[in-house]
Amino acid sequence: MAGEYERVDYDSGGDYILELEGMKFTFNEIDFYQRIELAAKRLGIIDPGVTLSEYQREDLASIVLGGEFVVDLITDFGEHIDSILRKQGKTETGMGKGSLVHWLRRVTFRDAWLDQMVEIGELENVFNPETGDFIRVSTETGEVIPLVTCPSWAEYAYRP
Repeated sequence: MAGEYERVDYDSGGDYILELEGMKFTFNEIDFYQRIELAAKRLGIIDPGVTLSEYQREDLASIVLGGEFVVDLITDFGEHIDSILRKQGKTETGMGKGSLVHWLRRVTFRDAWLDQMVEIGELENVFNPETGDFIRVSTETGEVIPLVTCPSWAEYAYRP
């Protein structure tokens, strides 16, 4: 997929910076918090109907940015995510391909990259009446571009 399209860095502001696979994305705080919360929902860490508090988002941001165990988490949600990372063991945290942090980053990056491709005209959002959702379609080929396929972390879901 990345080879078919231009590699474009995403930029919505300078509050947070993430790098993955040679790409650097910068986010404003609101955008970053929304994207990491959506990533957590897509992975099943939080239920779709749950909205995180500002403090829970801060904890999630610290974990996603830090990529390892975080000291000074301020919510039970942050402690819950930290306990998942500790169960995985230090060798599986950070950018390890199977780690929760890796998948939170990957989903966040993929969604931001898709939005960037829409902005520059490589993709367009099209309403899918069968699902009631929008899909992304190549403006050149008409190919539907899927969201990243990710593992379910629902067994570790946060239940307040």
